Amino acid sequence: MTDDSDDMANDPFPLSSVEAVPDVPDMPDLSGRIVRMTAKADRARHSIFLRLGLALVGAFTLASAVSDLSAGHGSGADVHAARHLGAFTAAYGAGLLVVAVRPARARTMLPVSVVLGAALLITAGFDVAEGHVPLIGESTHLPELASVVLLWLLARPYRFDGTVEPEPVIGPRHLHPVHDSSPEIP
Repeated sequence: MTDDSDDMANDPFPLSSVEAVPDVPDMPDLSGRIVRMTAKADRARHSIFLRLGLALVGAFTLASAVSDLSAGHGSGADVHAARHLGAFTAAYGAGLLVVAVRPARARTMLPVSVVLGAALLITAGFDVAEGHVPLIGESTHLPELASVVLLWLLARPYRFDGTVEPEPVIGPRHLHPVHDSSPEIP
């Protein structure tokens, strides 16, 4: 081995470079403040009317779940299925209320709402066509269909003034060189 490799094997990080790194000052924890400011900005950038409409639909949906959940008289598959339906309805209503409070969650809830709305429209179409339920009887599903529209409107990237925010462009155009102005370490 050469003398240079022996020096590296003995001391791969010379002490002079470690001594040149300055101490980092203590920084305050701003995470809680940032989260609160983000939540406030999230609520401020969405229409209060959309949020109130969704809150009303969520509260109505949650209240309508009570009858299915309390269908405890008797036994059998119908009562069991009604309780499962009530549990899902209560969960859906609670999810709508969460989105009304935190509109940024609308994109998370939207796929569930779209699937529910589509399934209700399809099955309602079959039920009306086969004569099982009159068309007016399917009006009980209007709150769920309204929730699809309200969630979609909340999930859209709107600014407070009602204009649509441009979609972020991801790619090389956002990569910029960093010019470091810190002093060079000897």
